[in-house]
Amino acid sequence: RALKYYKFGDPREVTELVQDTISTDLGSYEVLVRWLASPINPADINKIQGVYMHRAPLPAIAGSEGVGRVVQIGSSVTSVSPGDKVAILGLNSPCW
Repeated sequence: RALKYYKFGDPREVTELVQDTISTDLGSYEVLVRWLASPINPADINKIQGVYMHRAPLPAIAGSEGVGRVVQIGSSVTSVSPGDKVAILGLNSPCW
């Protein structure tokens, strides 16, 4: 599931919980992560409203920070292993 928005505006009106399909056919440097928790940051709200300095291409998945567990890794990934916990912090790291 993902919290997605298709236009900018009031988060209570423009976000929608959707069931997305995620491919498990990973590229050699890709990592599949199951997100466990993600805070609501004021910047995330501003991004959904369309008033933040960076606008995601639409449709977009909300969220910028989170912690998750690695589920699967690509054949060339050496820095993490399945089962590892990971954290993200970045403008283009949708995790809601």
